[in-house]
Amino acid sequence: MSSLLSSFASPVATVLKPDPAPSSATVSSIAPVVTPCHNHHWFAGRRPGFSSADPSPQLNRLASSHSNPRRSSRRFRIAATTPSSSSSSSSSSSSSSSSSSSSSSSYSLSPSSSAAFPAAMSAADSQTTPSVPERAVRFTVTNGDGNRLSAFLVEPDATLTEAPTRGTASGGGGVSSVADGSAKVVVLCHGFRSTKLSSTVQKLSDAILAAGFATVRFDFSGNGESDGAFATGNYRHEAADLQCVVEWVRAQGRHVEAVIGHSKGGNCVVLYASLYQDVPKVINVSGRYDLSRGIRERFGEEGMAKLEEEGQLTQQDKYGSYVVTKESIQERLATDMAAASRAIPTSCSVYTIHGSEDAVVPVEDASSFHAAIPNHGLCIIEGACHNFRLHGRDLGEAAVAFLLDKPS
Repeated sequence: MSSLLSSFASPVATVLKPDPAPSSATVSSIAPVVTPCHNHHWFAGRRPGFSSADPSPQLNRLASSHSNPRRSSRRFRIAATTPSSSSSSSSSSSSSSSSSSSSSSSYSLSPSSSAAFPAAMSAADSQTTPSVPERAVRFTVTNGDGNRLSAFLVEPDATLTEAPTRGTASGGGGVSSVADGSAKVVVLCHGFRSTKLSSTVQKLSDAILAAGFATVRFDFSGNGESDGAFATGNYRHEAADLQCVVEWVRAQGRHVEAVIGHSKGGNCVVLYASLYQDVPKVINVSGRYDLSRGIRERFGEEGMAKLEEEGQLTQQDKYGSYVVTKESIQERLATDMAAASRAIPTSCSVYTIHGSEDAVVPVEDASSFHAAIPNHGLCIIEGACHNFRLHGRDLGEAAVAFLLDKPS
């Protein structure tokens, strides 16, 4: 048990070589759809380049220890807020298949009514079970392993009146843009053992749609409706999954304004920014900086002993059973978030949002990201838990303020 963790206590920085970029993509026609729009009242968040309005002593010390004016921090002072229509989110971090690489990707689209989503959402996830918006456009992306990733796109307030032309992402003539759709798209990533229907991701999506951006949500391979086997420590592979989805968006003639991830999805978007360096903004929500932490807490002493002795462990959650292997834990421990954070170019603005009462990922991890990432803003939401159960609106407002470059 102890040797499994101690032997990988010093992560190696070999994670920073991206998989090959997708080489082609095929898009089929889609049916016209419309998407809902909600109204939110915004209050200003933090973004890199603005001074701290009300930092806590801890964050003030952290900010003052760096001379880089690109770094800023902000702690929201929020009293109790009313639970949003979908409270709490799914589990921590995201997940994919354990193999690497993404050599090519194929895309297909279909109306949202073409298939049913799994109904296995517990009451702990939300008071109102999250679902696919009626006006969403479903599509699938095939990653380099041949696994189909299930996804959908939602427009802020426009109707899709024209289908994309068949073509390839790299070929001449390419794929036409979707008429009347928002040119700016935000891609959202779910957490560990979760899906694109995560309540936390839905809260973010609702706020972002209200601000005029289109959103794309998808299941990492091995999760939700996507193909592939579930794996615990496949952070780099999930970044490759995300790249396939980003390439699909660009194949539609759209601009990826930002990638956002919750919990393990937060790790994914930070890794993505360091590996591919092709998005202007990243929002890391409740991501874990120190990946050696949280393993024993999740699997317990008995589980860690079984992993050490037998090489694998079967776990059960609301989505069913899944297998954790010693190799996947080793892969997690070899993922160096410090090196990834430092490798993000200053041209990419990164924003970390974390709850002060997060019992899954310590709020100190947010400060570590803040210290390591060159162009970074930090927002701590007072009283919020890991899934922002009672602070969904605060989360959405903070994210949108950053996307819209609103200083406080």
